[in-house]
Amino acid sequence: MTIKVTNMTCQHCVRTIQMALIKNKIIAEINLNDQTVTVSSQTPESEVKKVIHDAGYETA
Repeated sequence: MTIKVTNMTCQHCVRTIQMALIKNKIIAEINLNDQTVTVSSQTPESEVKKVIHDAGYETA
């Protein structure tokens, strides 16, 4: 699943989201240029979005 993160604008944003996902045992690839998070684990989309929101970022 791929999730758009609308306010991810720099490498600091990427690292913050990456650390939040790792903390929650969610495996994902983050693409700053496309502003996307592609999750490769079976984690429900709602849970991934909550982790991203809790880290301070918005999803589309």
